[in-house]
Amino acid sequence: MSVPAQDFHKLMEAPASKIFTVLVDLYGREIADKVAKEVIKPGVGPKVDWPKW
Repeated sequence: MSVPAQDFHKLMEAPASKIFTVLVDLYGREIADKVAKEVIKPGVGPKVDWPKW
């Protein structure tokens, strides 16, 4: 991951509105809509292998 360890907390604490704004700006509304549909599904969500420093 390109986020330095000392800034990782900023990523994890970022508000969803900011994350979706970035997604729409960088990749378009289609990808943001796909992400939103996955986020609102019940359950924990996919397992992510977060970086370890």
